[in-house]
Amino acid sequence: MDSRDGARNVNLDLLRIFATFAVIVLHTAKRAWYVADVSSPDWSFVNFYDCAVRWAVPVFVMISGSLMAGREYTLKDLYGRKILRLVTCYIFWNALYLMIWTMEGASDWLLSKVLIEGNYHLWFIPMIIGLYIALPVITKITADRKTTAYFLAVSLVFSFLLPQVVSVISVIDDAKGANLRACYDNFHIFMFIGYSFYFILGYALIRAKLTRNVKMLMLLSGAIGLFATVFLTALISIRDGEANDLFMDYMTVNVMLMSAGLFVLFTMLPQGRDNRFIRLLSRSCFGIYLVHEAFLIFMDKHLDFGVLTISPLISVPVISIAVFILSMGVSMALNSIPVVKKYLV
Repeated sequence: MDSRDGARNVNLDLLRIFATFAVIVLHTAKRAWYVADVSSPDWSFVNFYDCAVRWAVPVFVMISGSLMAGREYTLKDLYGRKILRLVTCYIFWNALYLMIWTMEGASDWLLSKVLIEGNYHLWFIPMIIGLYIALPVITKITADRKTTAYFLAVSLVFSFLLPQVVSVISVIDDAKGANLRACYDNFHIFMFIGYSFYFILGYALIRAKLTRNVKMLMLLSGAIGLFATVFLTALISIRDGEANDLFMDYMTVNVMLMSAGLFVLFTMLPQGRDNRFIRLLSRSCFGIYLVHEAFLIFMDKHLDFGVLTISPLISVPVISIAVFILSMGVSMALNSIPVVKKYLV
């Protein structure tokens, strides 16, 4: 989520800002997604918003990869600056959220969960740290186009296609799904599994000379991915009588298509002029991500207005915009303090 490396690409700045807002929409909608009756119009609206922004986290990883996957970093720079900053952010903000939950009188179970696992939205930081640790290896992969293509192809099969086939079969026949899962797990092909696919895909897409037909096909695939995410999630949830997030996972084919399509869309836009405010807002996105959950917690605990107070069709965007603006103000203020900017946002 950091925009402090690489040449300035205004479209990536805009995409980062858009993705940051999308994360807030996701966390706002999710507050009612498990609560509302899946057969109600309210749940349908919440489900649409939640599914429609599932691309946000993969796109963040793709942005990071597009800026970093081809660059050589010394281990001193990688660990002493980039990873150290993420570690200090993770420790500080988890401690802050633990304090917030303690002041709010949270249950011992929740406090223990936050203490051990971290606040739920901060899971992104250890994942990015893992990618940074692997960066010296990733740069060797991206140094050669054929090796990059090979990695993406194998990762596509083992991270997305095969797991999704197993998941779909499990929905139809749990026993057969379990057997297929055991067979798949026997490969132990961990190098190709996970968010490294998105990291390297972002690097590949930003440099690929795609024809217009290929770009349009990816946009169409992204639209199909969006429709599939919303429709399949609703279908399986209504069947089960409760919310089911099987098709919302970031490592599903439908979410991957949606993420890649949106990324390509922003690369197709005319390159805007470098704008001071856009640059400032882009650099504030990590801080917005870190702090926004505090405003959502405050809303949950102290305001008589929630996602289901009025129709989610209206409440989700209204709350998301308000939280984004408040978080932006806090993040910009924190970024104005040199030591805080260096280690905590």
